Amino acid sequence: MPSREFLELVAAAVNVDAATYPNDSKLEQKVTYELKVMTAKAGTGTTKLPDAVKASRVSGGANV
Repeated sequence: MPSREFLELVAAAVNVDAATYPNDSKLEQKVTYELKVMTAKAGTGTTKLPDAVKASRVSGGANV
């Protein structure tokens, strides 16, 4: 289990108020959940290539 200091640092990064979670296990659960949510949100926009990138790959990099 990570230290409380580390949990508080990560909690701040995912916008969780660590002071409202006196129990380290509950804080860790909340931080883990928020990290998964943020990762899912960040991953949706970056998994699709823009149309210009797709076109350049198909055309061998030539101007399209």
